Amino acid sequence: MRKRRQLDKLKALREMQCQQVKQELAEHQGKLVQEETRLQQLEDYQKNYVWDEARQADGLLLNSAQMMAQSVHNAVLHQRQQVDVQQAQCRATQHKYTHERLRLRTAEALFDSHQKKLDKKAARQEQKMFDEASSVMLRGQLF
Repeated sequence: MRKRRQLDKLKALREMQCQQVKQELAEHQGKLVQEETRLQQLEDYQKNYVWDEARQADGLLLNSAQMMAQSVHNAVLHQRQQVDVQQAQCRATQHKYTHERLRLRTAEALFDSHQKKLDKKAARQEQKMFDEASSVMLRGQLF
């Protein structure tokens, strides 16, 4: 009975750990979607940010437009790095989740195996009791 309680606790612990990692994975995937959305918005803005070359501009305005284009370009590069970081975190968490699921299945298999052993032991004891009762009844009929 003690072993069953230990296996019960182990199984519950593994289930809890697996659930925590699953939640962590969902959070990382949500963050990844946000980062990818930001990147897409920045890339769209970069594509649509066009300087009208037919327009007359003084040096200050042109310099300002070039600085703005460079700032957007830098923001796109930075956001791509953020997406890469978030993708790496998602992969790592997915690996961790797979590992935790395996540990949970192992704990479940141990629990099931132990339960089968207990069931067999109980069946043997029950059969032994029936055999003894039959033997007693048979002896009573013979005498």
